[in-house]
Amino acid sequence: MMYNKDNKIDVSRRREGIRSLSKNVAFCWALHQHQPVGNFPWVFEQVYNVCYRPLIDALQRHPRIRVTMHYSGPLLDWLITEHPDYINDLAVLARSGQIEMMTGGYYEPILPIIPEQDQIGQIQKMTSAIRRYFGVAPKGLWLAERVWEPSLPTSLARAGVQYTILDDTHFLLAGVDPQNLTGYYLTEDLGYSVAVAPNPKLIRELIPWRSVEEIEEFFLKEAAISREAPLLLTLADDGEKFGSWPGTYEYIWQNGYMERFLSMLERHLDVIEVIPMGEYIEKYQPIGRIYIPTATYSEMMEWALPTDRQLAFIQAKSALEANSDAVALSFMRGAGWRNFAAKYPEANNFHKKMLRVHNKIKNSAALLGPVKYQEALDLVWKAQCNCGYWHGVFGGLYLSDIRSAIYQNLVHAESIADNILPPNEQAVTLIDFDCDGNKEMLIECQPFNYYFAPHDGGTLFEWDWKETPFNVIDTLARRPEAYHNKLRSGNIKVISPNALRDEQETRPESETTPQEEHVESIHELVIAKEYGLEDLLIYDQTRKSTFRDHFYPKNTSFADVYTGNAQELGDFAAGAYRHQIEGLGSSAFHLDLWRDSFVETDSGPAPMRVRKIMIIPANLSEIRVTYTLINTGAKPVTARFGVETNWGLLGGGANPLAYYLLNGAKPEKNFALDSKGTEFGVSEIALLNEFVNIKVALSCDAPADVWRFPIETVSNSESGFERTYQCSCVLFNWPIDLQPSDRWSVTLKAGIANTRSN
Repeated sequence: MMYNKDNKIDVSRRREGIRSLSKNVAFCWALHQHQPVGNFPWVFEQVYNVCYRPLIDALQRHPRIRVTMHYSGPLLDWLITEHPDYINDLAVLARSGQIEMMTGGYYEPILPIIPEQDQIGQIQKMTSAIRRYFGVAPKGLWLAERVWEPSLPTSLARAGVQYTILDDTHFLLAGVDPQNLTGYYLTEDLGYSVAVAPNPKLIRELIPWRSVEEIEEFFLKEAAISREAPLLLTLADDGEKFGSWPGTYEYIWQNGYMERFLSMLERHLDVIEVIPMGEYIEKYQPIGRIYIPTATYSEMMEWALPTDRQLAFIQAKSALEANSDAVALSFMRGAGWRNFAAKYPEANNFHKKMLRVHNKIKNSAALLGPVKYQEALDLVWKAQCNCGYWHGVFGGLYLSDIRSAIYQNLVHAESIADNILPPNEQAVTLIDFDCDGNKEMLIECQPFNYYFAPHDGGTLFEWDWKETPFNVIDTLARRPEAYHNKLRSGNIKVISPNALRDEQETRPESETTPQEEHVESIHELVIAKEYGLEDLLIYDQTRKSTFRDHFYPKNTSFADVYTGNAQELGDFAAGAYRHQIEGLGSSAFHLDLWRDSFVETDSGPAPMRVRKIMIIPANLSEIRVTYTLINTGAKPVTARFGVETNWGLLGGGANPLAYYLLNGAKPEKNFALDSKGTEFGVSEIALLNEFVNIKVALSCDAPADVWRFPIETVSNSESGFERTYQCSCVLFNWPIDLQPSDRWSVTLKAGIANTRSN
């Protein structure tokens, strides 16, 4: 390729030397279309109208432009049901050879983190669907988020995959000179080989963000250089980039960008070979063999870093960019994709649950039979959809509906396996569930799962109701993110998505001439959807689990707790609790948790024992927890004792179907699940969401002050910074005065029920 001294594409407009041209350039355009499992149907329809449908219509108008297309399973399933005419149009284009279809993991999983059996199974499911609906056999695979690990060629080849496309970053980290990204390579594992083609960032930044004239100039410059084989210019990118990203529908479709781009390619088909990737690989020889290290695209590896190291990484990269040190930049990398499981314990939680459920189904295959087995396995595959397992410029893990879909599919799959067990079959397992070196206690029976972390405050971090299916403690803690620094900078444009659209629609025509066309990419946008988001940058010290114990100063206020400024007088909140369980094989479990530590007083630390005995009926949707505080020292203790509970029932946005009940009634004031407030002398409070038909009822035998507030994160997305509701915190608290040897007790109950039965 042609680069200037700063390793940028040279798009100068000089045409000297471009005369008699041969086909020295092959342009392979691969489009990836995807919607995650659990996304809202209206989102599918909206993106269909502004992106998926216009793209196919454009290709029908330009039959000589041949492309490679990939559709993920969730989107394909929706299109088959909602727009069968679109599927028919795709089939016609595929059979004519204008479109080459790519396979992939059906539900868009990160392949290296799922069992090899599932890798091959998901790919074969997609390949079978392509054969059935489009009448063609796919050759290539779209690798979700381009997450590559060196062992992948084995499972890809076994699944019948001939090639995949990776970013130029992958090749640079393998030591390839940027000037040698002119074709494709072969890689192998254990003797299984696949072709890997580069997807240069320079091309992705060129199309569609630069004018058609600049793109044309670049292509023609490359076509003027004689080569043994055509230079491979690849654009493998999200189809949603062409109409769904902010501002792109007006820019690409209403202002005619796509029509000019496709017409430009047609004008130069005599010198530019527009060819599907699979055909290019069949037609031309590889450059050579290569071994690519663990990698994904550069931004993803940056996002996977711990936040403090991410900030340091950004600073170091900026310094290299300022010095135009392209060589050093080419070797910069962040963390491997798997590091998201270390950065976000919530993502690690459902990854490890996915593996546990997968193994449970696999071990029950003979008893389940082929039909039930495949039904359960397909639910696990849906839960492997990658979007909820990471977070970057897109919401991902921060979107509660995406997280909830993962849990709903896993709990449903587990219920299918559990239904073959004898009635009242119960299991208690002490295991390092999340692979952090500490053992968790899993209590599993047919109706419910209860997952406890004795080492983390003796808390309950997952409560699955298999009948529904639902995890009522699907929560997310508030953590610092590198992009929060942009909010603190004060250099933010506050604008609603509708206002952004209106601004672009009313822009004077003179500002959108073809020569001046430009729209900011999502990596450049610094906009917010509302004022004051910087005030929500509150960070939690612990995971948002349930039955977490706090000792605060007696004068602690609701505001102190809500803003994260409350002083902890002890280490009970995150300390390790000793534990013992009784009642195995009976109608109820008795889980005894206790911790001996200290509470700070004016005269120094005072010894304190906190004991909580949890009674968990095997077949009832209720937990009864009796707390006993014992002053085991010689000093009086005056404090405010709090029991923190967190509940993820979906909601937010003042959803009228998701709200609190106080003492059995719905108050007149705002009691939506994303509201906050202090209630005094409470004996009973409930959270419910009528849309998912779940109610969580909380009660205590000693009237308490209840502080309730939403856990809201500030996340970045393709449309800017936004407030996102994650879950609701309900904190029961009481003032206590304990003299030496004094005891204080309270019993709390938590129960879940179907709202339809209330």
